[in-house]
Amino acid sequence: MEELKISKRPKILCCPTELLFNPNIPESAKSLFGIFYLYKNKESCWANNAFLGLMACQEERTVTRNIKILNDWGYIKILNQGKTNKRRIKINNYEYIYSQLSDFIYNNRRNPDKLGMKKIKEMFIDARNKSLENKEDE
Repeated sequence: MEELKISKRPKILCCPTELLFNPNIPESAKSLFGIFYLYKNKESCWANNAFLGLMACQEERTVTRNIKILNDWGYIKILNQGKTNKRRIKINNYEYIYSQLSDFIYNNRRNPDKLGMKKIKEMFIDARNKSLENKEDE
C-alpha cells in the first residue's frame, strides 16, 4: 500500500467579515486577500503578481487591479523597499475602519428593512472616506 503524502499547501484561505461583507470589493480581490492573510504572521508578502496570480488562479492584470482595490480600501498596505523597488504587501489595520460596520451588518442580518445592498455599499464608502480623512489629519 502506498504511503499517503501530506500536502504542505494551505488548505484554507481566510476572509475576515470586514472584507466579506463589503459589496464594493470584487470576489476575486477577496480571494487574493486570503493569500496575503497567509503571510499575516510574517513581516509581509514579497510575492510578485505572476506568483500571486498562480496562487489565486487569476490573471496578472486582475491581481494588479485587486491589489490596488485592496490598498485603496485600506485592507492592505503596499511598502516599497528603497532603491530596489521591491514591493512588500502587508495586512493593514482594516478592523479599525470596518469592524463596527461589520458588527452592525451581522447583528441585523435577519432584518432586511435595516439592510439593503445600496445602503451597505454607502456605509462602507462612508467608513473608508472617514478613515482617509483621519489619515490626512495626521
